Amino acid sequence: MRLRLLTILCCLSFTLMSLAQASGGQIRRQAERSSPRRNVVKISEPDGHLNGHGYVDLGLPSKTKWATCNVGANFPEDYGYYLAWGETEQKNGYRFNDSPLYGVNIDDISNSENYDVAKIKWGNGWSIPTKKQWDELIRFCKIKIIKKNGVNGVLLVGRNGKSVFFPSGGRKTDSILQFEGCEGYYWSSNADYTYRGNSAYASDGYSTKFHTTITSAGMAFLESEWRGDGNNIRPVTK
Repeated sequence: MRLRLLTILCCLSFTLMSLAQASGGQIRRQAERSSPRRNVVKISEPDGHLNGHGYVDLGLPSKTKWATCNVGANFPEDYGYYLAWGETEQKNGYRFNDSPLYGVNIDDISNSENYDVAKIKWGNGWSIPTKKQWDELIRFCKIKIIKKNGVNGVLLVGRNGKSVFFPSGGRKTDSILQFEGCEGYYWSSNADYTYRGNSAYASDGYSTKFHTTITSAGMAFLESEWRGDGNNIRPVTK
């Protein structure tokens, strides 16, 4: 019981710190908490498949369709692979500067033959979401905190009623899995230059990630992340 309380406090503390560090002007979406007595929102079945992987059409303006699972996962509630930005294979340890693209001036790895793991693992038509696509998802979808087969996560519900589940798999730093069950971290394909010009940080050491929380501050937003940290990947297609 004491260990569980410490975990919750740790997650809450980290969430508040992340919110404080996030840059102004972001699109943020507050999670909606459903009462157990209300109708349970179901995770949508795939609208179709591309190269054997399911996708859901959330009715977004760009017509972007979101995969039902993470790269490396077999089910929506599976975490799948943890990868540094630009890497295509998992490894034992993740350090902030241990990425093939740490310190490299590159703006976008979407559809890259070398660095887009969604395209490489799942084939043509799939890609790592851009920052713009994540922004659109946050703007046009409602967020609900739910569990899928005992796994904590958030449900993104489009205006057409279709939904996609994102498990809160945390992230990997060094060989440690952090914030599992209360935070979700998903790479975008875009670099982040929030700290460019600040001598305390590498000019090209960050990229943008999608961050979800399921604590009392339950939200979804975008923020900077060291490229060497291990995050999950949720592919998109058109």
